[in-house]
Amino acid sequence: MWLADLGEDERSRLDRVMDGYRMGITPYYLNLIRTFDSSDPIFAQIIPSKAEASLSPDELEDPIGDDNPDLNTHPVRVITHRYPDRVLFYPTPMCAVYCRYCFRKRMVGQAAYAPNPTEIAEGMAYITAHPEIREVIFTGGDPLMLPDDRLIKIMREAATIKHIRFLRIHSRLPVVNPFRLTDRLADKLASLGKSVRIVTHFNHAVEVTETAIQWINRLLEHKISVLNQSVLLNGVNADPKLLETLLLKLAEHGIQPYYLHHPDKVKGTGHFRITIARGREIYRELIQRLPGYAVPRYVLDIPGGYGKIPVDNDHVIPVAAGKYRLISPVGIEREYAD
Repeated sequence: MWLADLGEDERSRLDRVMDGYRMGITPYYLNLIRTFDSSDPIFAQIIPSKAEASLSPDELEDPIGDDNPDLNTHPVRVITHRYPDRVLFYPTPMCAVYCRYCFRKRMVGQAAYAPNPTEIAEGMAYITAHPEIREVIFTGGDPLMLPDDRLIKIMREAATIKHIRFLRIHSRLPVVNPFRLTDRLADKLASLGKSVRIVTHFNHAVEVTETAIQWINRLLEHKISVLNQSVLLNGVNADPKLLETLLLKLAEHGIQPYYLHHPDKVKGTGHFRITIARGREIYRELIQRLPGYAVPRYVLDIPGGYGKIPVDNDHVIPVAAGKYRLISPVGIEREYAD
């Protein structure tokens, strides 16, 4: 096994890395690894690397500003309200795996972030009091880590709010433990009486297995829309041919490519990041290679919580080599450097 082959110094560095962000992997996802080194796209995403000990001054604990106090977008503990018509709702901090590039490393797996019933109720009260909100996006952590009854209870509370029209779940479980997508779960989601979407997180075509498709089909058969967001990761998928294979495979099986995220400035993730210039090159080639329905939107979350912007237009303005002026959805300007 790879760990046994490491020298004492390397094992010591990995121990320090895992002291700050431990390793977690499901048996199913572990079995997708073919070579136990960083050349394998699953290994690179999920197995700790000594590169994570290398930190840059511009890396952040909360890179997308979920709870930036200066913006007043975190009104109660379980909600981020960044855009007028939708909110993020955090029902659990738990995940089935610990992705090494995760932008919520600070909270994933931390019991201190688990909301209690009073905090869940405060979240629902906030949504009820804001009729401009049309969609509740359940994220975390991973909402599908909750038992069916607990998850559906929370979602049903949101569904009963008159002005809520859409419910969304962001989950890595369809990728790392697709057996979670049972007929029972699909039945209960379909019974909520609102438009339900599940956003998966496939980053590489090797993750789109026959098993994953078989279980995702249970959702599609219940008329639950399935979308996908990927992160553009150096050493994993930052190549137009690899992304073309992934995106066509998703579209072929009824999973709508939705977002391609420029990597966030999370602490210890410099080895995953690419430049905006390289990302734009990859995206331009994707547009030439793929039909429109298989092309996701290439986006960047402005550090600090200022919103998500498309990378391929004038929201991202070059000002010098590797430096940019970012224009938020509401016109706020922020500086950014690769």
